[in-house]
Amino acid sequence: MSRDGGIKMKKNIAYNSFEDVVKFATNFRHLLHANPELPWEEFETAKRIRKVLEQHNISYKECATTGTIATLAPNAKGEHIALRADIDALPMSEQTNLSYASKN
Repeated sequence: MSRDGGIKMKKNIAYNSFEDVVKFATNFRHLLHANPELPWEEFETAKRIRKVLEQHNISYKECATTGTIATLAPNAKGEHIALRADIDALPMSEQTNLSYASKN
């Protein structure tokens, strides 16, 4: 998003199958999980989320420095829903031995 509040749009990414979508989403979640950031310090997390939104041609607005509001099909008729997610991490050491365990 530009500093003047405009919305960025980029070329859409195509997937060959639903499994490809799930694989992308899982890998992205693992990337975010492996690189946690504390509250109000989620600068890289916000940057990664916004990049993925741009790659998928999803409009968004920045808010509260690290917040992002994305809009899917804003002109669609019918009922709409809102989803909310936190992106901050707790200051703790992860001991799961998972391949995507927190590196911080």
